Amino acid sequence: MLARVSVLVVAAALFPALAAPAQPDGQYKVGLGGARVEVAGEARGDLSYDLSVSFEAASLEEAGDGLLIFAEPSHTLLYAHANRHHPELVGEFRDKRRALAVTAGDPQATMVALTIPYTPTLGRNDDRIEVLVRHAGDEILMVSAGVDTFSFSFSSTVPSTRGLKFLRPGDSPLSLHCCRGGTCAQMCISCPNNFFFCDLINCTIECSDPPLARR
Repeated sequence: MLARVSVLVVAAALFPALAAPAQPDGQYKVGLGGARVEVAGEARGDLSYDLSVSFEAASLEEAGDGLLIFAEPSHTLLYAHANRHHPELVGEFRDKRRALAVTAGDPQATMVALTIPYTPTLGRNDDRIEVLVRHAGDEILMVSAGVDTFSFSFSSTVPSTRGLKFLRPGDSPLSLHCCRGGTCAQMCISCPNNFFFCDLINCTIECSDPPLARR
């Protein structure tokens, strides 16, 4: 069961996910291991921001304890989802981490649509969206996408959210990244790491090196 929530966030606060029937697109189903995430964002004229996130993991182990979406390099925590079996994370994400929106629910599959108080250039210059999965206190990078944060849509399917050392024999070490928007149809690329860049002016997508802050 996917959870979906549509809210106007006027301050960092908890918004429990509302259960609603939904069927994930079959072409995006993850295999026996790994996970898939899709993130889309759109800046609005009133200094608010529409954000949608869809996450599906092949197992509870891959789902971890929580999902976090950051805008970088400002390190703004746009959204955090807590595993319902770890309710203590709700307060941490909301109060200590200052997430702009927090949900709690199914750790293995979630879908949200949010409006949050954020703009990419108000006191910041964000040009990257990063998705991290929390495992036993460690937050492990799932994907780092170089995008036009004013308007973007991307998806990433990774062989493991716990790092390459958890791949099983026969698993591919490659991650599949896709993006689309503006006049650009969907573009996809397989990369040996979690980093990619999506250019919606020239309609190109390419694997990229980690930003200096992550080296």
